[in-house]
Amino acid sequence: MRAADRWCGPSWCIVEAGEPAAVLVGAAPGRWPPPPLRTLLTLAPGPVLAGPAPLLRSLRSQRVFERMHPEYDHFLVWLLAVSPARQRRGLGRRLMSAALAEADAAGAPAYLWTAKPANVPYYRSHGYEVFAEATIPGDVTNWFMERPQTASA
Repeated sequence: MRAADRWCGPSWCIVEAGEPAAVLVGAAPGRWPPPPLRTLLTLAPGPVLAGPAPLLRSLRSQRVFERMHPEYDHFLVWLLAVSPARQRRGLGRRLMSAALAEADAAGAPAYLWTAKPANVPYYRSHGYEVFAEATIPGDVTNWFMERPQTASA
């Protein structure tokens, strides 16, 4: 979140009863990837503190994500999360609509990946289609999805 706050954006957060209920972290066209050294310094403490095996798994997974990432301008949906207690109330849909409006205004496709099979139909309902699958360490399948560029409003 620190790397996204500094180097990416826009991002949105819905707060209910004084607590975050849902968040979408995005990266507008031309804002991904964050500078490598800065990203490493921001993201490394977790995997490093977890030990050598999680660190190696994390680095191997990152190589897969980088290999699948589009090389052309796009809007990246880096993270979409809704509190379990607040799911199925349209919060994620509101956030995704805001992100897709940004992509449309920029005239760029939107891109994301997910490791949760149940998310694939949800993202399809927003116009995303799977263009690739890959397995990361731990035998976890990831689906890489893109929503085509639409005319800006």
